[in-house]
Amino acid sequence: MKIWILALSLVFTFLNSASAEGGKHLFILSGQSNMAGLKPEESFTPKVEAKYGKENVIVVKDAHGGQPIRRWYKNWKSAKGEAPKSTGDLYDRLMGKVKAAITGHKLKSVSFFWMQGERDAREQHAQVYGESLQGLLDQLSKDLSRHDINFVIGRLSDFDMGNKRYKHWTKVRDVQVNFASSYIRGAWVDTDDLNDGKNRRGKDIKDDLHYSAKGYVEFGNRLAERGIDLIESVYFFENFEKGRQRWEVTDEGSWLHRKVDGNHVFGIKQRGSKYKPKVRSPHHIALIKDLKVKDFVLMFDVMSTKDTGAHRDCCVFFNYQDPQNFYYVHLGARPDPHSGQIMIVKDAPRKAMTKNKNSTPWKTETWHKVKVVRNSSSGKIDIYFDDMTQPHMSVVDKTFGLGRIGIGSFDDMNDFDNIRLRGR
Repeated sequence: MKIWILALSLVFTFLNSASAEGGKHLFILSGQSNMAGLKPEESFTPKVEAKYGKENVIVVKDAHGGQPIRRWYKNWKSAKGEAPKSTGDLYDRLMGKVKAAITGHKLKSVSFFWMQGERDAREQHAQVYGESLQGLLDQLSKDLSRHDINFVIGRLSDFDMGNKRYKHWTKVRDVQVNFASSYIRGAWVDTDDLNDGKNRRGKDIKDDLHYSAKGYVEFGNRLAERGIDLIESVYFFENFEKGRQRWEVTDEGSWLHRKVDGNHVFGIKQRGSKYKPKVRSPHHIALIKDLKVKDFVLMFDVMSTKDTGAHRDCCVFFNYQDPQNFYYVHLGARPDPHSGQIMIVKDAPRKAMTKNKNSTPWKTETWHKVKVVRNSSSGKIDIYFDDMTQPHMSVVDKTFGLGRIGIGSFDDMNDFDNIRLRGR
């Protein structure tokens, strides 16, 4: 599990470098024609300068129309394992500009903005596009000596949703969203409404490959907004390799920090617990110490260590106020009114807020992936299980705001690892 996390460049500390005092914010923009058509000075640069001050911002753009990702990712191979003679030349050109711009400067944050994929969709390379995005991120992390790079992707527009001209158009779109959704410092920008209107030559366009004049301005705004949101977020990472000191549990006797096959995990070792809540609610709760968030993205790995049948579960606790007031999701194997639902505890026994009918597909001796996304302004709560693109269950509720985050189970047994949180 730890090897996988390192490969995803998710090595964080509780106080990440983006929160350090001093330094400049570096914004790197690259890709093919729709990034080439973006004029940062129209909207992107003014927005980030308004946020951080002109003297604290470095913007570097280098983009080339009609180019495949292999001209940036140096270890690119086709699905058949074929490797071109030359790769990465545009990446080297980009990094030449980046290194010239940052020489002599301390960096407070690094954000990379990527608008590309049309050529790979046309050449039908969707199968290796996700690996290529990861490889590109790894290159940047290595060359800039940082493991906290923000990565914002402009998703391909609605130009060819029927895959008539570019056979892998929708597949590449899906890969882009999946990558951004699976990387805790990732985000994606919708461009479906940017390719209608008048282009820069005054020609009317509709669902065009390229954006309208106004579309490019809005594209710059959206990229900047996503980048600022990632920079301003609080990050937390836990892989339990240095212990479990950052966690507060309801019953010390039911939790165990241990090493399994060379990998440290934190888990529930028994179904019973000495913790007896005042109102009916989960017994096994581990909360992150000294951290409260209102809006967040939480991702972690979980393995069920005992098959208890229909109610085999794990729980995620969020916007936790006190032992009698919080939300939690119960990822039960077979949903019913009290299992497999998003729940609320509000000075009363737990109550389901959803009527979910999706079973949670637990497997024995298998690490599963869970993601929880909370937007307190809209009230939206989305829960994902293994598939990071389609919610397993969702609900809207605004009862609780700023609060704590936790993991656990109602009365089941699980191991947890690789917990990543981005929140505000």
